[in-house]
Amino acid sequence: MLGRGAELKAPLERALALAAGTSEREKSHVAIFAKILTGQGVAAIPLVLEHTRTWPRDAMVLAPITGVFGLIAFSGKAGREAEQLAVLQPLASAYGDDWWFRMVFAFAQIELQDFTNGLRNIETALHGNPRNGHAAHIRGHLYYELGERREGLQFLSQWAKDYPKDAHIHCHISGHQAIWSLETGRREDAWSIYLRDLHPGGSWGPRSTFSPIAPHFSRERRWPGKRSIRSSGGRSAHMRRNGFQTRGSPLPILHSALAFAMSGDSDALRSLVDNPKGPAADILAPITRGFDAFARQRWNEAVQELQPVLLMHERVGGSRG
Repeated sequence: MLGRGAELKAPLERALALAAGTSEREKSHVAIFAKILTGQGVAAIPLVLEHTRTWPRDAMVLAPITGVFGLIAFSGKAGREAEQLAVLQPLASAYGDDWWFRMVFAFAQIELQDFTNGLRNIETALHGNPRNGHAAHIRGHLYYELGERREGLQFLSQWAKDYPKDAHIHCHISGHQAIWSLETGRREDAWSIYLRDLHPGGSWGPRSTFSPIAPHFSRERRWPGKRSIRSSGGRSAHMRRNGFQTRGSPLPILHSALAFAMSGDSDALRSLVDNPKGPAADILAPITRGFDAFARQRWNEAVQELQPVLLMHERVGGSRG
């Protein structure tokens, strides 16, 4: 989350060395994270599933394959949303009303439009831990899926009043608030949120920034004549500096593409088109070209590039939002 992957080698080697003298459960735990931390996330998924058959309540082992930023979500596969729910469903009885499990279970249900069960589970999660930012975020997604923009904005604005700025998901929740503010006619509020919480340097951690700022500025064209002095070069340079366009997960790459397109960073866009990476590499080039056409207001070209891949949108990972 902090972009400090270069520091993992020594503690990982230490963990592997110590694992030999531990229990089978601990050996399995270390082996799974060795796969994940060395870029073998796809290979880790069956190991996690095998582990949770024996030790279903090992939430730290289960967590990496859950959620819209997890290993299943970023697998690049069609049908990964249904796969996510199918993995969680058999574990529900083992977790009971555990707030963490109900949170990830709710998101899997909401993404497949099971809003009734999703609402029940996310409310259970918030009741169990009212100050959990991830649960508040998922409750926001339910408002989004139901088209309740004003209600969602009111909920997140109230919930986030005393949410610390250095909290893990503060920037992302602010992104939801900014977009909803823009879409409900509160343009000055949206601009204030961006300047306070979203712009590179104003947000916490590289990963916390990529998700909100690109969609925010894809909507910026609605703003009459108002742009951030530092917005164009700043957000594109931020994406380059933190290497999002070179990582294998499709969603960060596409957020980079959107930021590059809106910033007019043609060299960075060309690199993405010419050297697509990751499990959804085959659809990255047309999406990148579509974003570029959108930024240039070439509407027919944008439609021509983007329309064929819309039915495969789940392959890029992340949420339906």
